[in-house]
Amino acid sequence: MNEKPKIMAALAVIVKNHQVLVGKRNADRIYAGWWEFPGGKIEPGESAAAACKREAMEELGDRIQLGPQVMPEYARPHKYGMVHLAAFYARLETSRLDETADHDLVFVGPKELKQLRILPP
Repeated sequence: MNEKPKIMAALAVIVKNHQVLVGKRNADRIYAGWWEFPGGKIEPGESAAAACKREAMEELGDRIQLGPQVMPEYARPHKYGMVHLAAFYARLETSRLDETADHDLVFVGPKELKQLRILPP
């Protein structure tokens, strides 16, 4: 029996003034135009929390402070393997989003979030 590889990922739900931060994927990337939360794959030996902080720095140029997990670890099959996702509430410790991000970033409220095409894990 071939078991699909386990893909470990983490993301940050960055909250500010009752809104969350999402980014729109660039036209040159797979799933171009879809929206996503900051995050990415967890590197070997790295915790989910450390991955969240590293990815925020890489993608946003900002440090974040993590809060509790949004939900228990989420697992979903993907064509490349089984994705295991840890999601954390977070807040920005620094705010350089406009200076460093290479894609559209926006804070949205619940109504706007429901209307966006959010990339599944």
